[in-house]
Amino acid sequence: MEFPGLQTFHKATYATISPERPELNQAGRVVLITGGTAGIGFAIAKAFIAASAHKVIILGRRSGVLASAVAELTLKADAAESSTIIEGHICDISDLESTGSLWETLRQNNTVVDVVVLNACAPGAVKGLFDIGRDDIWQDYNTNVRATLDFVERLYQQKDDRAGRRKFARAIEPQDMQISIFHPGTVFTESLRSLGGQESSFDYDDEDLPAHFAVWAASPEAEFLHGRFVLANWDVDEMKGDGFREQLEANPNLLTVGIEGLSESAFLK
Repeated sequence: MEFPGLQTFHKATYATISPERPELNQAGRVVLITGGTAGIGFAIAKAFIAASAHKVIILGRRSGVLASAVAELTLKADAAESSTIIEGHICDISDLESTGSLWETLRQNNTVVDVVVLNACAPGAVKGLFDIGRDDIWQDYNTNVRATLDFVERLYQQKDDRAGRRKFARAIEPQDMQISIFHPGTVFTESLRSLGGQESSFDYDDEDLPAHFAVWAASPEAEFLHGRFVLANWDVDEMKGDGFREQLEANPNLLTVGIEGLSESAFLK
């Protein structure tokens, strides 16, 4: 995918998205990460620790894996002399009762979430629609679509001045709730290994690339990308340049998620 002004395709992190940049500092903020016990989600948790977040909350479905991830993140925070608090909660994001219990626990603990990273997903089977079956398709839908709506709504409905009822894309202004959507790149994870993948079979991206990009995406610098879908591999400085931004301003549908066909403006004429 090519756009005027975009020349660089990153495979690893770089200075502009470093979580240690003062402009990306997350001090005082509470960050909640779904699927944060391993892979890209775990790397994102480490990045927010490096950015001095007040608290990083990771979610998982298996208590043993969750406890191990919390312990490892706590050790990393201690080694970096970070004051970031690490917290883990059992939660199945596809189950509304489970997510409801999670957010009620947070409310009772007076925990107001500032940033939600929706990292967990169901990749789905590589089969035809009818081979997968209705029930499995619906389960994937609950994980990939309903869970996203559920978490965004719960984040938005928090009644707290500090949270500011933050960050839905075209229907919500970035000042109310900034929404950043990005493809993390091609990262080799343990999930891929469990499916028979081999790290030497491809030139994979470094996990720090999407992890550090996530921190940048949660900063005011990324406000101009509100509601747009971008790649973590794209260069942030080039995206901030005139060539790329002029395209965004000229076409409100560019890099947004929707159905290809008649635009709203054309349909209403």
